[in-house]
Amino acid sequence: MSILDIDNLVNDNTFFIERWLKENCEIDGTYIIKNNEVIISGTIVITNYGITTIPIQFKTVTETFDCNGCVYLTSLKGCPEEVGGDFYCYGCTSLTTLEGAPREVGGWFSCSYCFNLQYFGTNIKARNFDCRDCFDLKSLDGCPEETVEFDCSGCVSIRSIKGPKIVNGSLNLCGCHNVCSSEDMPIVRKHILDEFSGIQSI
Repeated sequence: MSILDIDNLVNDNTFFIERWLKENCEIDGTYIIKNNEVIISGTIVITNYGITTIPIQFKTVTETFDCNGCVYLTSLKGCPEEVGGDFYCYGCTSLTTLEGAPREVGGWFSCSYCFNLQYFGTNIKARNFDCRDCFDLKSLDGCPEETVEFDCSGCVSIRSIKGPKIVNGSLNLCGCHNVCSSEDMPIVRKHILDEFSGIQSI
């Protein structure tokens, strides 16, 4: 990634945004820039895995926003407010919080394999939620209250399932060894999967 002159951000935001998109992303669809925010009809994938921040602001993405594997990314600030399809930030191992993530996601919200993620720091709405193998995650507070699928398997540091309230499909708890009470268990319409009892039909 080339070094961008910060003056471009101040004096010519459109130029800066266009250049950053071209150098760091692949877009399948079309986009417009309005009020210094990017609105995408389609899918965007951040292909520069070396970025540490997202220095532009996305507004909405109708399909998928994918920044997975950006191992140096330390913040989700700049991500869209709404994503119509899936939001992927899995494997972003430098993230410690999901602050800046989309508030609403129409498909999967996946932050799995974010090994240093400690808390969500925001309230998320998503059809499906996946935070597998977030080893340092201490709490599910801020996760979607109602989903179809919910997977928090491998989250070895959480002690409670408090957070989700209704799971209309399956809840995966495999590897959540420190969850010692079912007191805060959500309503699960179909299956609970854990390593002790296997699949339990509800």
